[in-house]
Formats: sequence, C-alpha cells, structure tokens
Amino acid sequence: MKVKILGISGSPRHGNTEILVKEALASAKELSDVETDYYALAGKNINACTACARCSGAEATSENPCPRYPDDVVVLVKKMIESDGLIVGTPVYVGGVTAQLKAVFDRSINMTEFGPLGPVGARNKVVGAVVSAWDREGGHCMTILDIWKWAILQDMVIVGTGPERIDSVSYWGGCAIQAYHGDKPEPFWDAVCTPEELTAVKYDKLGLQSCRRIGKRVAEMTKVVKAGFGTLPREQTYWPYGPAGGFLGPDGKPYEHL
Repeated sequence: MKVKILGISGSPRHGNTEILVKEALASAKELSDVETDYYALAGKNINACTACARCSGAEATSENPCPRYPDDVVVLVKKMIESDGLIVGTPVYVGGVTAQLKAVFDRSINMTEFGPLGPVGARNKVVGAVVSAWDREGGHCMTILDIWKWAILQDMVIVGTGPERIDSVSYWGGCAIQAYHGDKPEPFWDAVCTPEELTAVKYDKLGLQSCRRIGKRVAEMTKVVKAGFGTLPREQTYWPYGPAGGFLGPDGKPYEHL
C-alpha cells in the first residue's frame, strides 16, 4: 500500500519547526512504501483570505482555484490534495498557529470543500500535528487544537501520539521546546535569531521522540484508511457528495456520492 505524506512547516523562519516536521517525515518513511514531500511557508507569497468567495464561483478552475490570489497558498493546497496524509507543524505564536499557517487554513477551506479542487477534496486524509514552543507549558495544546479544528472542518482523520505518549512528553501531538532541557542548561544562546536559537529543539530528546511518534502514526493510519477504502464495496460507504479525500475505489475511479 503506497502512500504519500506531506509535511508542512508553518513557521515564517527556517529553524525549529522545520527540524520537527522533517523528523516526523523521516520517521514516517521508515515504514515501507511511504513517499514524503515537504513544504515550508517561510519566504512564500501568502495572502490572507478576504472571504470574497471567488474560489467557489464560476471564475475558479482547477488550475486557478483562487482567482483573487494565485499565490503560493494555491501551490500548497494542490500538494495537499495530491497527498494521502499530512504532518502540519508550527511554532506557538500567542497561544496559536502563525499568521501564515492560519492564512493557509482560511484559504484552503473553500478551495478544497466547495471549489474546483474539491468538493471535499481533503476528506479522510490523515493529519498529525507537531509544535515548537519556548517552554513545556508554552501553548502546545492550544496550538494543536488550532490545527485540529481546521482538520475537522475538512473532515480529515486526526491522530495523536498513541499509548507511547507516556515516554514522549505529549498526549496530543509532537511537542518540543526551545528553552530549558535537563541535559543542557539555559539559555542556549546570547541573542534571538542566532543559529543556536533556531535549532534549539534538537536538544529536546523527548520532544523529538514525540514528533517521530506522530510521523509513524500518520503513515500507519494513512495506509489503513487508504486500504480500507480500496477494499470496501461502494455500498458500504456513505458520502453526501464529492470524492472521498482523493482515494480511489476498487474500480480505479474516485468515490462519488451514492
């Protein structure tokens, strides 16, 4: 069962979040027949949604699903549609995801749910979250909930770290910190935005382990979900409308409404 997992770094910088997402992807790839892809929002042209609804109108096409802003968000959303599972990463900004990632969330809803890339084009894709914060209680859980809320609206399948959470410091997702660690006194650096600060999560052994758990879990459940849809007869599934997250049925065609 071949699957493709897309890792997304929602940070405006190339640093800690990138390390965590790539760690999760490397872990996912340890399972057989897993292909991975990576996309960073750092340096990309990202516009915020204006709720113009042109993405669900007659102007929108599969090549140009967002007529107002044909930017890098469109590139990313197309990659999301082509993937079977997602690992979404972000640093904690004021108790939530970054502005860049929130813009992707806002823009992707219509493009994949009502627009030409759907309808419901992200449905049943498996999603895991990895988050970087300053401290152990730095807002990880609230930020993971931001990712989960978006995933639920897309009718995706959410996974956590599983029972292995006992030895990986996180019950809900991959959670790493940039400040104090038992094996290395704080601070790691003398000023912000130094190479040491931007790679500090590499010292958080438990945090990295939680990200590896998420990578494995996303890969595993993506295979299970995709295999299930490929095995079940169409009459044993129910879809109000549209394809089932891009998965193909036994006849090689996308699932449509019954």
